[in-house]
Order: sequence, then structure tokens, then C-alpha cells
Amino acid sequence: MKRLLLLSIFLFTPLAAFAANSLVCVARSGGITVRTKCLKSETRLSSGSLTAMGLAGPTGQTGAAGQTGAAGQTGAAGQTGAAGATGAQGVRGISAFEPLPSGTTVRGVIGNSLDLPASDFVAYGSLPSPAPVPLTDAAIIIKATVPLLAACTSQACLTANEQANQSLCTGTSTNPTAPPGLLCIYPTILSFGIGLNSLQGLAVSTDDGSASKFGFKVTFIPAFATDSRFEAVWAYTAP
Repeated sequence: MKRLLLLSIFLFTPLAAFAANSLVCVARSGGITVRTKCLKSETRLSSGSLTAMGLAGPTGQTGAAGQTGAAGQTGAAGQTGAAGATGAQGVRGISAFEPLPSGTTVRGVIGNSLDLPASDFVAYGSLPSPAPVPLTDAAIIIKATVPLLAACTSQACLTANEQANQSLCTGTSTNPTAPPGLLCIYPTILSFGIGLNSLQGLAVSTDDGSASKFGFKVTFIPAFATDSRFEAVWAYTAP
């Protein structure tokens, strides 16, 4: 009777009342005890026996996942890294206050007009930076462009020196070029009153009589007592 009473109490005890690591131990006298470890004199009931007794039910369904926890606080900022090495010094740019570097080409315009009566026509041009060497008469060449040929009929208005050096200037008024050490002038507008063999590019003299590094001039003698006009573009390349 005592054994049946203990068994009844055990059978009607909810499984939730037993700890997860509890064992069902049966004594020789018939007593049933729940322990974490059965005694040597006790028999541990198997899972099959528990199932048969209605004590071990099927595994329940997995519960729903819990809500995501709040984001943790932002960690402290890391230390600033060491400064990088200083880069190499860059190439110095061109200055307008220094001579033009070798191989550098600069361009500009020149022109003037005179009302009659006038005996000499002179137009002056300046370089944006001083040339590395003086601009002598021989370094300044006027090209026989289409406007010049139309105004002067062939190359008759150019001096002999200008005519002899035509092949040195190979550019045009829209794309003026010059070989190293030379200044090439490409006329765009000329009057019809330029005297024969009088149009030439010349150096600008300094106070000691030498050629200047800063500019040049174009001169001619009017052929008639009429208004005179000359316009051109030029290019200079430092030697």
C-alpha cells in the first residue's frame, strides 16, 4: 500500500517539478525517490520506463526567438596615427620675372598704324618673360604669309635677309611656331603702301647698344603718301 501511494504521488507530480538533471530512483522496498544520483541499493528507471509511465512526454517545440538586444555603446576613438613622411619638393613653376626655360614657346601679337604723312613705320612687341639671350636682328624673321603676299606681290616688300630665312619659320598665323632661338612673325593685315625691300624684324636696342632680351620691333618704309597698317602674331622659342 505504501509503494502504491508513493507511485501515485510520483505519477501525478508534474515533470516541471523535477530538475533537469534529476534521476528517478526505485528502492528495493519499492520506494521511489527523485535524486541527482541514485544509490547503489536503488534502481534508476530508464527513459523507456518513464515514457511508459507517462512521465517523459515528447519533446516540445522550440520557443520563438527573443527580441534583439539594444546596440552597445560606441567604443572609444582610437589614437591618431603618426604623421606620414613629407613628400618630395615639386618642380618649381615658371615665373614671369625670370628668363624663359629652354624649349619653352611663348606667343603674342604686334601691330601699329600711321596716318600720313609718315616716313617710317615702327611697331613694337614685348615678351611675357625675358629671353635667355638677346633678340638680335638675325633671330627675328617675318614670314611671307598669304596676306603679306597679297599686299606685297610675292616677297618684294621683305628685305633680302628676311627672304633668305623663310624656311626657318614653318608655322602659320593660326598656329604660330618658331625653332629654338628664333622669333617668327606671321603677318595677318598689311597696307598696300609698304615700300620694296623695307619690311623687316629688328632688335630693340639697350642703352649700351646691344640687343634687348625683352622685346623686338617691325619696321618698313611707306611706299606712298597714304595710311599704313600692319598686324601680326608671333612665336618665340627659348634656345
